[in-house]
Amino acid sequence: MLLWIFVKMFRVGAGMFFRSTKMGRDLAPAVRSVLMARKVKKFLARVAPDFLVMGELNVGNLTAIFAGSARLMGIPTIIIPYTIPNPAEPAQILRNERSYRASSFLAKALLRAYPHWCFEYEGTRLIRLPALTAITTELLGLSTPAPWILNRGENVAIALESPAQRDLYLHLGFLDDQLWIVGDVTSGIAHLDENEKNRLKAELVTKHKLRPGRPLVVCGFPPDQYRSTDTSGFEFASYGALIDAWKSSLELIAEHANILVRPHPRIPVGQLVSLESEHIRVVADPTADLIPLCDLYVASISATIRWAISCGIPVLNYDVFRYRYTDFDTAPGVLTIENVQEFRECLNRFFEDPAFAQHLAQQQRTVMKYWGVADGKSFERFATMAKEVTSSRNGLGQVSKPVTSLGLSSS
Repeated sequence: MLLWIFVKMFRVGAGMFFRSTKMGRDLAPAVRSVLMARKVKKFLARVAPDFLVMGELNVGNLTAIFAGSARLMGIPTIIIPYTIPNPAEPAQILRNERSYRASSFLAKALLRAYPHWCFEYEGTRLIRLPALTAITTELLGLSTPAPWILNRGENVAIALESPAQRDLYLHLGFLDDQLWIVGDVTSGIAHLDENEKNRLKAELVTKHKLRPGRPLVVCGFPPDQYRSTDTSGFEFASYGALIDAWKSSLELIAEHANILVRPHPRIPVGQLVSLESEHIRVVADPTADLIPLCDLYVASISATIRWAISCGIPVLNYDVFRYRYTDFDTAPGVLTIENVQEFRECLNRFFEDPAFAQHLAQQQRTVMKYWGVADGKSFERFATMAKEVTSSRNGLGQVSKPVTSLGLSSS
């Protein structure tokens, strides 16, 4: 009984220490990493998988512990990316957090030993994790060669959708042997013929009670970035104001088109209920299933834009947060705009000037094969990839050339 009371008091005291003191708050993430690494290694030892499959490898969350632990145990990891690696994206969020500045004594010690944790963004030197957590990650053997770049890791194979993705990954310093072009395994409809797409589009119109025969606009609505980063460069003062501006803009074309708004996964559908109108529907259908059926895709610097490019569909990329990422600059059918007036002008022009809309679509179709592999064989190539990765458990660097082995051009 006395022992139980002592343990309880110790836990309460430790909890208060970690919550209420600066030292405790600095130590807590490092301690969690140690404890979680032990649990993950025990789990992997018990399950003994041939390989892991993950949507990302990110040093800022549990995926790095799984991938790092698997690497130490000789288990390969396959990444099916859902977004585009861009070190500027985490830097936008972390640059105003003191614990991510490279100026403290501990941060300087980290960078002397492990300089790859540093990233300079708009004149500010940052570290990807708080210094003590980063040091702990290194000591546990769970770090990556480039912590600021998503999916960089050893003993990792990456299932890519297109040659465009492969070129981006090579530019970011990934090893060629890690990169496998398999096509899009997230949606089974991108490769369907026009008749089948028309049938699915008609079903979509019926499902959401839209008007038959109208062009379809799909809008990938942006997340709420107002809680997690510096908003001084944003166009609107609040997320509510952003919603109102997008609604008034979309209503300008509501008479010409059916409009489906798909919220970002972090935004509950109910939060955008104010967008609903007679011709605008807020839906929860998978974005990958909606994009191949639309005539115009509207989004804000979303990684989903790549799916529209691969389908030859014109895109209005409204960079409402003014992050100015360059991921889609080489796609001629993507129009990037930064203010609501330009947004409204482009929306109106798309429906009032058929030659303009047709030109955008034609331009997009010139690069669609570079941005996507739509032949219906993605799952077969993924299975081939998994088989070869499993057979090379002692090191993915020894796997035969992935692009050649999967029967796709490397260019």
